[in-house]
Amino acid sequence: LERLPRILGLTLDRWAHEDTIAESVRDLLVQLTKDEAADADALFELGCDLLRRALSSKTVGDVTNHLVQARRHFTRAAQTEEARHDAETFAAVCDAIMAFSRQDSNAITDAAERIANLLDQREAWIYRTHQPAWLQPRRSAEIAWHELILQLRGAANTLNDDAWLDGWQALATVLTAYQASRTVQPMTGDSGDGLAFLVQPVIEDSFLRQQAFLAQLRRAAQETERHADRGFDAETANALLNAIETTSSQREARDVTPSQGQDQSEDDDPDRALLARLQRRAPTLLLSLGANQALRIAASLDDAQLLAIEGFAHDNDVAHLEATDPLIVPKLDELMESLTGHPAFTGETRRTFSALVKQTLLFLKSRSDLTRTNLVGGSNKNEPPPFDYRRKPEGSNARKPVEADLQRDFHQWLQRGHLYNAVMVEPVDLAMGRADVMVHFGSLRYLTEIKKDDSNNSRPYLEGRYLTQTADYSNTNAPFGQLLVLDLTSKTDTKGNLRLDESVWSTTHRPRGATVDRVVVVGVVAGNRTTPSSYSR
Repeated sequence: LERLPRILGLTLDRWAHEDTIAESVRDLLVQLTKDEAADADALFELGCDLLRRALSSKTVGDVTNHLVQARRHFTRAAQTEEARHDAETFAAVCDAIMAFSRQDSNAITDAAERIANLLDQREAWIYRTHQPAWLQPRRSAEIAWHELILQLRGAANTLNDDAWLDGWQALATVLTAYQASRTVQPMTGDSGDGLAFLVQPVIEDSFLRQQAFLAQLRRAAQETERHADRGFDAETANALLNAIETTSSQREARDVTPSQGQDQSEDDDPDRALLARLQRRAPTLLLSLGANQALRIAASLDDAQLLAIEGFAHDNDVAHLEATDPLIVPKLDELMESLTGHPAFTGETRRTFSALVKQTLLFLKSRSDLTRTNLVGGSNKNEPPPFDYRRKPEGSNARKPVEADLQRDFHQWLQRGHLYNAVMVEPVDLAMGRADVMVHFGSLRYLTEIKKDDSNNSRPYLEGRYLTQTADYSNTNAPFGQLLVLDLTSKTDTKGNLRLDESVWSTTHRPRGATVDRVVVVGVVAGNRTTPSSYSR
């Protein structure tokens, strides 16, 4: 298991463009993110795959989307396992490339410094240790990325200058970054367009805005013999000049002659132009909120305001990924991926229901770990221990757990957490019945049905018996809800209890004749439990 993610990563290096093979390998890597022995490496390889796909994508939207997701995987890998300098390096790379696309020289400088520090730390960690030969290309890739980021940092600083005191040197710095965006292939030998989509327009637009720079470029392209000894890249200078003049001509034509009977350009379609602006300047915001919500927000913001909002979205995204729990993080990602397939899981619904699901996952984990004393408190000397609904009843006259025990515990958990001011218990007159716990955010509400069962804890059985009732409560609001089941089946012959990631899943229900799926997140709380030491007696 420890070696398998790297083998699968090498497989993707070789067959990334073979869709059938690549998708199967990606599915296997996703499965390995749930295993403690392989999770960090699997996350890293998935990040490398996303970065490779960004390099070969043909649209700005695909490039930025893949970069944001790649950064998420690299950050999670770094947080899951200590000293993953390779993952931290690639996360900084993604930040730097996106920063250049929005012309944020400070962010590029910060990323370059992070990369430099990480490479120094990596060298210190592996000093005089054996490194297998097959890992050398990965180290070469890190160095190649480092060089690229230094080039982008130099170009960003140069383009922000009001004047070039040393014109030839400044121009050479910019041309190096422009040329690198077309040729650098640190992850794969195949040609790609991803970096060019982000880097080249920034440089071209900067020359168009500052005519003095453009005049310097024209002069350099015309008088190549005057600086032949400087190793000046005349071929790239001409390519840049041609691209700028083509862009300039297209803009002038649109300004002079409004397009009629032609394909719509971004200028003709405000939503398309705004989407392109989001893809370049606020990709994290776009991925987090979805296109519709992000477009509504961006429509009233100028570039400076949009970049500020993107900064908040980025910080929030990274903060969310700082959770290092090997079960919560992969399971939450799995649930979010399945929920994303529902057309109603967007905007405010996405944000609020995601918050509830996260709190439910944390509740289920805590109830799998807490001792009786930490959950319900201790008892005085010579008094019986306090009642714990999770434990196997002690004696024939002992009280038996009921649904209300789980309901009360879940309700109190929510009231002590981030959703404390949004919780209601047992609201009546909903779908002609009564649900157990409701969380509401303004007009949005999500119902959690509580059940107990002592006969079967399998997924097919629980869904067949309780799913219809739970789903029916969402008929007059967002089509999302939860089902919590207190599992009171015998644990004597099971040889242990199910893991958390085996006890939580999402499923759908559609009544006969309906057209909309109702989505239910199901969680099972293990009851009738004994202590782990009892299995050794």
